[in-house]
Amino acid sequence: MPAFQDHSSTKSLGHVNLMVDTLIANVDETDLRAMVRGLLSASTPAIASTFTDVARERLRRAAATALPPPRTLFAQVPETAGQDTGVETWAATPALRPVLRRTRAAYGAGIALDALGVLAAVVADATPSRWAPDSALEALLAEIDADISQAVESAKQECDAGRVDDPEAPQATRAALLAALQAAEAAAAGWGGDFPFERGLASVQEWKPAMNTGR
Repeated sequence: MPAFQDHSSTKSLGHVNLMVDTLIANVDETDLRAMVRGLLSASTPAIASTFTDVARERLRRAAATALPPPRTLFAQVPETAGQDTGVETWAATPALRPVLRRTRAAYGAGIALDALGVLAAVVADATPSRWAPDSALEALLAEIDADISQAVESAKQECDAGRVDDPEAPQATRAALLAALQAAEAAAAGWGGDFPFERGLASVQEWKPAMNTGR
């Protein structure tokens, strides 16, 4: 981050006052979040709407919903020497968390259909994995389950708001996600594991997007 510079001019940098721009560039991330939340909670609904409009534009330009390469989010962990149990142990790779952060930002901003496409890819990547009850991986999969439910609700709002250009996109997105979830359910049943996406599957099954959702 750039250090503060003493400027006598109050000219703006890209529609942001120079001092405000300096603040944004240097403030702690946690404090910035608190400032944004405070601003939006004290503002009119129009300001919040403008904020999400700007967020959607930024996230689209940043390719927040780009699909991750397949088989990169989960990996089998080698057994430690002398502790070979004969049971596969899996874990998330470092690539997963950034994907989830971008996806949560996307459906939070209302780019939910694209976010659901990413979550379908995450579910497909998790399908070969195996996990023990109450393990770290099971807890992480439960987070993803909650993401699916929240993104479905956001997708409904996206459709209702008329922000879907392709009228076939909601049904195609739902079909792809449903297929990924059902494949994961079958895989878990095959090795006796607890299916980790029950809530998400129920949300997708209950979602009945209309055919004509375009503008």
